[in-house]
Amino acid sequence: MALNMSKRYGVTFLQYCLTSNHVHMLLEAKNKESISLFMQDLAGTFAQKYNRRKKRSGGYWEGRYHATMIDSGPYLWACLLYIDMNMVRAGVVPHPEHWPWTGWQELMGLRKRYCLINQERLLSWTGHENIEQFRTHFEHDIIDRIHNQIVQRESQWTDAVTVGTESFIESVTQSVLDRRRWYVEEITVGRELGTVVREPTHAYMRFSPSKIGSKT
Repeated sequence: MALNMSKRYGVTFLQYCLTSNHVHMLLEAKNKESISLFMQDLAGTFAQKYNRRKKRSGGYWEGRYHATMIDSGPYLWACLLYIDMNMVRAGVVPHPEHWPWTGWQELMGLRKRYCLINQERLLSWTGHENIEQFRTHFEHDIIDRIHNQIVQRESQWTDAVTVGTESFIESVTQSVLDRRRWYVEEITVGRELGTVVREPTHAYMRFSPSKIGSKT
């Protein structure tokens, strides 16, 4: 269902994690309208199917989704790790491999059917030469986060408008964002110094975050 919809709207999956009450997705799309249409269709169709099975009504995910535009390189890499660590952070599992509804199984080559992630595009965005190199790097960094207990919530992935280098932020601000007041902060993402743009607190949608990996 999700894969067919992503093709329909020109959206590419790079990472995801589905929980009992929300979903995290790292997506690539040509424009924000594609993301919006995709999310509306996905949320509506998913709720309909779930409601028919459980004989209930109403939405499955509460509220609107929140989208954060993310720069490539270390910023996208940090977001990949953050999404896969979601259920470890929640204390549900000790390692992402124990949660079947996340991208770990696909990225490690353990799931062969019903795959969502476009590994070719993911390799292009992260700069890895092949999937074996990616897997070694990704597994190492996941284990490092678990071992060093780097599991705290990082708000830039759930309520910021955009995250990246200063030049990326400038290009996004000029081409996408409107003229409302924004808060610009410098943060450390992994080992990199980056910039994050935030909305006023009351505008945040914390409950159904979605991620857009983009480069302009």
